[in-house]
Amino acid sequence: MSKKRVTKLDPRKQLSNYLDHRDRTQAPKTEKVSKQLSGLKAIRKRSFRRILLPLMLLFIILLIALGYYVSPLSFVSKVSFTGANDIVSDSLVKALNIKSTSKIPDLILHEGKQSKEINKKYPEIDRVKYHFDGLSGIKVQIFEAKTLAYVRESDGYQKVLANGKMGKFILDKSMINSKYAVLLGKSNEEKTNTILKLYNKLPESFRNDVKIIDTREKRASKLIFVMKNGNLVIANTNNFLKQVKYYDAIASQTAKKSVIDMEVGAFTRALTSAEKQKYDIR
Repeated sequence: MSKKRVTKLDPRKQLSNYLDHRDRTQAPKTEKVSKQLSGLKAIRKRSFRRILLPLMLLFIILLIALGYYVSPLSFVSKVSFTGANDIVSDSLVKALNIKSTSKIPDLILHEGKQSKEINKKYPEIDRVKYHFDGLSGIKVQIFEAKTLAYVRESDGYQKVLANGKMGKFILDKSMINSKYAVLLGKSNEEKTNTILKLYNKLPESFRNDVKIIDTREKRASKLIFVMKNGNLVIANTNNFLKQVKYYDAIASQTAKKSVIDMEVGAFTRALTSAEKQKYDIR
């Protein structure tokens, strides 16, 4: 029996091709994974910085704010006003209860609440808004309620507001706005309220020409308007809202400083000396 030939194989030689192939295929994968891990680390660092920087900035701002609040700089050292030229500053300071012990941040944070309180006490002030004026000063912006007219009192003038309320501040004659009429006579509150409601419904063009509203006539329905051009308009509270539309046409055909009687119908006449003197018409 013949012997089979046995060929001796070197395992290392036989496996070398496989091992070389494996190394060539696995090396790029290892390198790729390594690059991905490096990229993720960089992204995490950037994300961390994006989160950390705003938080640090916020912390610094809060620290500065807290330092300011507890420092003497946060107390009011000066006050200025805008938007209320007809009200004395001292009166506003008292009305708003601003003191040297008041803290500016507290005033700013609670301006909504204070606006409601000041409007309830002083209806002519609709609302207030506070602004920093330097580190220890405050500027108060006053938003006034719409004015309809003024009422002459023994010690000055009071505002009549478009919402029907009466102002609380007493104003000097030099502080009233000539744009608005002055109401004379306030003894009968019911009559005054009726006249003011009527006056508020009249055309704005007519109201802008009225200088004085005289409610002192004995007859409750009788009303006199002294116009800025010197005319006197006698009206009836019961029908003047309908009659007023004829005023411009009548006034254009009448000499200035005349009486236009629209209480019953419509006719005109010259002013008497007594009427000129009574209403200071020159």
